[in-house]
Amino acid sequence: MFADRVSKALDMQCIVEYHGANPMVDFSKKFNIDIPAAFVKNKDETYGILYFIPGIENLSRDAKLFIDMFKGRDHNGIWTIYARADKYVQMSYLSRLSQIPSVVLDVFLLKNGVHKFYFRFHSSVMVEVTDFLGDLMGNNKNFGIAYCGPSLGLSKSVEDFSAVFPTILVGLRYDSVEPMAKKNEYYLETRFHTGSGIIRSVIYMKKGDFLTQNGKQVKCNTLDFEDKNSIIDWIFSMNDGMTILPQSIIRRMQDGTTELEIVVPTFFRRELQNRIYSAMSKFSSSHLSLLYVRDLPELMSTVS
Repeated sequence: MFADRVSKALDMQCIVEYHGANPMVDFSKKFNIDIPAAFVKNKDETYGILYFIPGIENLSRDAKLFIDMFKGRDHNGIWTIYARADKYVQMSYLSRLSQIPSVVLDVFLLKNGVHKFYFRFHSSVMVEVTDFLGDLMGNNKNFGIAYCGPSLGLSKSVEDFSAVFPTILVGLRYDSVEPMAKKNEYYLETRFHTGSGIIRSVIYMKKGDFLTQNGKQVKCNTLDFEDKNSIIDWIFSMNDGMTILPQSIIRRMQDGTTELEIVVPTFFRRELQNRIYSAMSKFSSSHLSLLYVRDLPELMSTVS
């Protein structure tokens, strides 16, 4: 796994909890349902929250009525509920983390009525993160810090999430559109999508190396690198109110080839595979191929 090579390069980690009340919290508590979620960027540059509820056929009649009341939408057995930012102002404040270089949000989960946010970052931006958390706690007593300190690694975040929702590891390969490192392979870990086709990532490469494209050196911020990637954008774009919630997207570039490793909840398997095969057709000149699909728990046990 690529995660074992970059897992602790971001050397700090925080776990923030939100104990405030809102309809989704009430739903989670009343029906004992754990719900993964994601921040999504709207066309007007505001953020909303998209909740994912798989396996609705196993829910009670009252739970289904709640989903209907909040205009839940069915996407091949995965139901989504969208919460506008102005309805969830306190939690939407967390979306501002994306403005701090190196911050990667690994997990956003509603569990037992508590929202949990796992994110990693580089110690060089500790002041910015500390200031952000100070503002967050000062403006809302419902937030608390469950952990902040040396990074436990991407593996810890994925393991905690996988204890609630099983996950899979998917590997892809395609002809690189990214810049190449001058001397060695390098990695890009996706921080987030801007909503306009641009992907912001953290770069992991050997000290002294640099990136080139079309024979010219590429100037870049290794903690906040921007590039465009039509394949990733196609697979993870919002489509008819539905997107795929990745726990991790890591690319490895070497010798003109990109290998892409994706970690997603198992309940996205069908949707992800449909989008991958659609991308193979749309981007045939990139020679996109599927390398593997594996259950993750046994693999994560080897990641430290």
